[in-house]
Amino acid sequence: MRALTIFIFCIALSCAEEIASLRSLFAAVQKSAPLQASIWLVEKEKAKKDSLKAAFFPKIGASVGAEQTNQPPVFQAYRTLTLGLQAEWNLFDGFRSTRAQEAQESLLASSIENEESTRQKLYLQVIEHYYGYFKAKSLLQALAAQQHELEANLARLERFYENGLSGLDALEALRAQIAQNAYQRNSAILLAQTHSENLEWLTQKPFADALLPSQQSRANPCELPDTTPMPSFSFSQIALPLGDSPSAHAESMLLAPSPIAELRAFDKQLDALHARIGAYNYLPKVDVFARAGYYHFDKFYIPKLPTLPFALAIDDSELHGVQATIGLQVVFPLFDTFAVQKEREAARYEYLSAQSQYQHQLRQQEHQVKIAQNALENARQKITWTKTQAKSARIAYCYAQKKFQTGLISHTEYLTSLATDVAARASFEESFLDYEIAKAQMIFASGGKLEDFIQ
Repeated sequence: MRALTIFIFCIALSCAEEIASLRSLFAAVQKSAPLQASIWLVEKEKAKKDSLKAAFFPKIGASVGAEQTNQPPVFQAYRTLTLGLQAEWNLFDGFRSTRAQEAQESLLASSIENEESTRQKLYLQVIEHYYGYFKAKSLLQALAAQQHELEANLARLERFYENGLSGLDALEALRAQIAQNAYQRNSAILLAQTHSENLEWLTQKPFADALLPSQQSRANPCELPDTTPMPSFSFSQIALPLGDSPSAHAESMLLAPSPIAELRAFDKQLDALHARIGAYNYLPKVDVFARAGYYHFDKFYIPKLPTLPFALAIDDSELHGVQATIGLQVVFPLFDTFAVQKEREAARYEYLSAQSQYQHQLRQQEHQVKIAQNALENARQKITWTKTQAKSARIAYCYAQKKFQTGLISHTEYLTSLATDVAARASFEESFLDYEIAKAQMIFASGGKLEDFIQ
């Protein structure tokens, strides 16, 4: 059953020589949960910004009250009904509302940059798994070609052994090589499956759906290369400015670094912290207010009074009416045990701390850009090295095959040459894929948008 699964997976890989563009995978990422979570956070900050705008507009409220007193004092109503309507408008609050709105605008801008940071990180993961999948596939194809060659030689060597023309050591060495090849193919299949599952997790769609059938199959003919060998695929989908060919000069690959989206978000958070400092002050608060109310005093309580030397008339009629009040209120803070001053000082220290972290991360990005530049140049040079290695290994293998068929070299020497050829070919194709990954990492470290560099 396991052998059947491996066979089916190999067939699926052999039918996946071409793959949909990175742009189609980027489009699928837009529906991913992390990105959707960032988008909802942006909407949250927009709602908070709109709520802070209410501080600059009047506030209107209504009130209703009812009261009944069981034992009222003299001449007091024991049943009261009041209805009220009031409006308040803050004219000046020491710039607290203004600073709060400025801080919220910065937080909104920060959330937008955080959304972009999440998007670029997901794009980079897609690229790494995308090319990582084909690195495993390239190795698997090379091992499949080697397996085909080994099985053909096994049948031939078994006939020689039965006729006494070959020793048991050579036959067992070949069988051991076939077993090792199967082990390596299993590892390559697992690696390809891992990258495929990660791509499906990131894009929320089966990665196999993006694959197109191949028109060519990987073979292992022993032909001397007339020119420099080229990979069996064309995946150069990431283009850097001023050319990105392996022969281009290193400086033509350098991008103008700018803060990455994560640092831009941090910078906006600094603006928010700085705006909050100004909200802590001892400026007065000025409000205007208008109140209107209807009152109704029902059934005055008339106690039993002692005999008085004069006449006293008490009207027990109901009292009711409307009362309106308009006023201006100015509140000056005089003393609060320096509470506001300490809050302002704490806010300033928080801002200074965040500013230090921001400067540290800016310097870290500068070093990350240098590391990415070195990795990109190394990946470019690796193509040249592996190209020469693949060409020489192919020539050596072709000659070794002819010598082995004529009995001039042992089977062990032939297997060594075959393994070297397979490893060199796989390394050559992997170098192209590593180069694409290095380009993506360089763009990301330089603060660029990966979608702008995808062909």
